[in-house]
Amino acid sequence: MTLEQVAFVGEIIASIAVIASLVYVARRVGQNTAMMRVKAASERLQREFDIASPMIQNRDIAEIWVTAASDFDSLDNVDKERMLVYERRAIALWHHVFELRQQNLYADAEWHEAKWMIRTFGRRQANREAWRVVKDAFEKPFQEFVDNQIAIADSGLDGKP
Repeated sequence: MTLEQVAFVGEIIASIAVIASLVYVARRVGQNTAMMRVKAASERLQREFDIASPMIQNRDIAEIWVTAASDFDSLDNVDKERMLVYERRAIALWHHVFELRQQNLYADAEWHEAKWMIRTFGRRQANREAWRVVKDAFEKPFQEFVDNQIAIADSGLDGKP
């Protein structure tokens, strides 16, 4: 075997090694992305439970939340502030989900559910007031996204009255 043939065989082996390395790296990146999606979904569920927990555990808070849905102005100033902070937590969750989706770490089914939640809870007077108060704290793409979801909910195009 000539030196040229040995070099040629070496190049072939090196090329195979590079391809194998790229396949390995691609698989690891795919696994890492899948793990990050699972983690993001788990964190979202935990945040949703954390938001809902006070209402489940305390009837007084649940009653204020129900009133704030359609008669926000009837609440006293303390309860209004409580509901604004409470609704702000939901908006922060929406923002977190939006950012994950922008990074392609949120599955389509979860994204569909997130949009449904914004459309559904975005109908609440307390949520609308909280959005009015905190909207400017967020970047334009998120503002436009939430405004669009609320407009869809208001139009009835989301299948709800």
